[in-house]
Amino acid sequence: MSLAPADLLHYLPSHKVIICSSCQYALQPTGILRHLKDVHHILRSDRRPYAEHIAHYDLADIKTVQHSTDKLKNYFVPELPVYKGLQCLHKNCRHLCVTEKRMRAHWTQRHDRMGLLGLDWKSVPLQTFFRGNALRYFIADSPASLSSNICIANDEAALMQHFIDNVSWTLADEDSAHSEIPYEPIPVSLWQQTIPQLAENSIYLRQEILACSALHLASIDRHNRQKYLITAAQYQDSALPGFQEEIANTEENNCDTILAFLHISAVCSIAFEPENERLLIVDPSSADIVSGWLALVRSGCEYAQAVGDIRLSEPLKVLRCSFELAEKPRNVSSPLLDHLMSIIPSQDSKHAWTNEECEVYKRAVQELADGFAFADSLGPGLNIWVMLRVWPMVVSVDFLNMLRQEHPGAMIALAHYCILLHRSDDKWYAAGRAKRLLGHIICRLDPRWHACVDWINESID
Repeated sequence: MSLAPADLLHYLPSHKVIICSSCQYALQPTGILRHLKDVHHILRSDRRPYAEHIAHYDLADIKTVQHSTDKLKNYFVPELPVYKGLQCLHKNCRHLCVTEKRMRAHWTQRHDRMGLLGLDWKSVPLQTFFRGNALRYFIADSPASLSSNICIANDEAALMQHFIDNVSWTLADEDSAHSEIPYEPIPVSLWQQTIPQLAENSIYLRQEILACSALHLASIDRHNRQKYLITAAQYQDSALPGFQEEIANTEENNCDTILAFLHISAVCSIAFEPENERLLIVDPSSADIVSGWLALVRSGCEYAQAVGDIRLSEPLKVLRCSFELAEKPRNVSSPLLDHLMSIIPSQDSKHAWTNEECEVYKRAVQELADGFAFADSLGPGLNIWVMLRVWPMVVSVDFLNMLRQEHPGAMIALAHYCILLHRSDDKWYAAGRAKRLLGHIICRLDPRWHACVDWINESID
């Protein structure tokens, strides 16, 4: 009996590949259905559910996936097996293989002499996404030593090194340099060099970096996940008082540190598990209207505008763009807007909204329609900051208060935003949030409104 599509074909948003859970390797985008036929002997008439399951996934080509592993010094993919491998130690050589015979052949062909065991190569754990002609190994020895379940939650130096070696690549968006995104991409050198150097003289920035590193490890190390989450929370709690004192005494020599903290702290706040489910929705029993992470991002916007480029060093000016609101189209007309406007109950309905609620809702869904138009105009590859700037940063406090009260119109609008948010699902700090948020909305929404959002669940499944 064949496994269900979701059980057999597992999507990894971080690399945009489909892993066959039975065979334990990634499938080439154009060869998935053939794999089902030739390897699993699934009849053509039975392959349709599998085709439908993978149809909506954004799959990267082989070279893009291979290039993604080149960016990381150490990496680990829990869904892939680990092989005992060998790494060539010749200067500037990155050759990896799994047999001594192949390594000796490599030395003879590429380095013009016989290699010596223990001197010219060393043993390393390896993984590969693909098999056959697309086989390409990468080192699977993460700083967390996932294969041996060693936890570095209490090792500050190791956490900082993990941030520099691995997390830095996830925060940079140099790949957007050739896209239509209208802002300067954030280079990886900012996260690997500039900001860690700033942290040498700033305790609160260093603590926030360590929190971010621990959160990233929590996302990839399932065995030690809880330990890393606790560590991240402790570091972030320790960092906040120092930051609050610093921002209350802003001077020209601390603007860089404050802006760097705001950026990393926003990522950390979004990544924490308790925030993933609710996002913009504040607990109705809370006195707050704006969620903590959104208040932080909005304060970042205000701060970035206040300090301007003059008070920032040249490398940090690029971060200021992350907090600038998008110059998006205004008053866009679209089927989405028509649909959202159509759900407003008539004034003679027993479920009618007040005039004020209607006006607040109309402004919010117009902003959402404008945000969709802006995001669609940029094409693929949008980062989380674009997703935040186009709507959460601009909706009114009155609308956020409606969300806090779980007003059906506000909840339905937020459910539609999940479609946009899902485009950032390949980021470790955003993975699965759109799905969890939508699930929370559906649970809290009166069943008579479910027809307005049920289709969204299928579109981001």
